[in-house]
Amino acid sequence: MGIRKMNNKGIALVQVLLITAMLSVVALYVSKSARQQVQVASWAMDKSQAAVILHSHKSELLFQLLTLPWQQVGAVESEHQQRLNLYNKPVKLAEGVYLRMQDQAGLINFHYQQPLMLTRLLSSLDISIESQRILSATLSDWQDSDSLQRRFGDEKTAGIRNGLMPDIREWRMLKIMNSELYDKLAKNFTLYGTSHLNLMTSPLPLLNALVGNERASKIASLRKSHNLSRTLIYGILGATDYDEVFYSPSNTLAISMLINYGEAQIKQELIVEFSPYAIGSNLPYNIMQTKGG
Repeated sequence: MGIRKMNNKGIALVQVLLITAMLSVVALYVSKSARQQVQVASWAMDKSQAAVILHSHKSELLFQLLTLPWQQVGAVESEHQQRLNLYNKPVKLAEGVYLRMQDQAGLINFHYQQPLMLTRLLSSLDISIESQRILSATLSDWQDSDSLQRRFGDEKTAGIRNGLMPDIREWRMLKIMNSELYDKLAKNFTLYGTSHLNLMTSPLPLLNALVGNERASKIASLRKSHNLSRTLIYGILGATDYDEVFYSPSNTLAISMLINYGEAQIKQELIVEFSPYAIGSNLPYNIMQTKGG
């Protein structure tokens, strides 16, 4: 009888231990799930706040660009005396808020690129003469409206557009184009180019290619110190080999804003065309392209 009671007590103890273990596992799961839910909620709050910050700074920036004068060098003086450059140099607007702006006149017009500019850019990247000819002729063949093949060109590939490319990434369809070459070239071109090139807001690699490293370095140094002017750039370059060079920014900008808040990060890229003197039903700015946000 005593042995049976001891066995029953042992079995009861084991059952209690098993139930306790099961309850502990359930408690741990609930605790872990709760922590995960709290973390997800925290991330969502951070992202929502980052989106609010992005909207606020974007609205303020667009207002400034519509109301403040753009200087010759492609800079804008904000109400806080912060110079907002137009040559893609990053600017810290506030804690966790970063801005880049690129005047589209500072890049080569992808649809109507000048052969001499393209040749010099390709030469600066150590592209062979033969490959330069093929790239230039093929790009023209793909974007013209006829089926006449240029020397070194390509009019026979299936899927050739024979019209203006709507996206620079389509350039990668060319037989001679590879990912490495594309990454080097694409950043120097724009689909939203103007009829002129503004070397005052061109990126340094493009400046190096078009005017030489020494003169490009002088231009970059002067604009970094906010001392570049039309008079000075004329003194550095003299008469250029390009008839379409004019030292004034266009009204079309690429704007990139990066917001870091808590554990969230939001990036938005815009192509904006400004018309500050628009009247009637015309909008003062037109967002032509947007990514992210």
